[in-house]
Amino acid sequence: MNKLAKLRIQSAIAQQGCCFYCGLKMIEPTLPELSQSSAPTRWRKFLRCTAEHLTARQQQGRDVAPNIVAACWWCNSRRHRGREEKAPDPLRYRQRVQSLMKRGCWHPAGRLVVDLHANHSR
Repeated sequence: MNKLAKLRIQSAIAQQGCCFYCGLKMIEPTLPELSQSSAPTRWRKFLRCTAEHLTARQQQGRDVAPNIVAACWWCNSRRHRGREEKAPDPLRYRQRVQSLMKRGCWHPAGRLVVDLHANHSR
């Protein structure tokens, strides 16, 4: 296992298996407690655990523990998408994602969470 994979797993454990940005439970096959998911099959790929550089490699971000968090594939890929030279600030991005999650407007698997909360409050 390479250094980045080890840092990803350490972060996933520290974050109790939840994505740094959206807070959903991720899927990490190397961790038994995160290898199974109750999410529908079509959403599992979006919940795959990835190593997220808080300071991107393009901005000289390194593979060191303080710079790595665990993020689901969906959130990680969207932070680094776009025409900007620099990825958005991770804390501002996190606030934006969490705000969108509350409205059910961000993550495909997030719709499941919003629907579950709505059903439990009835």
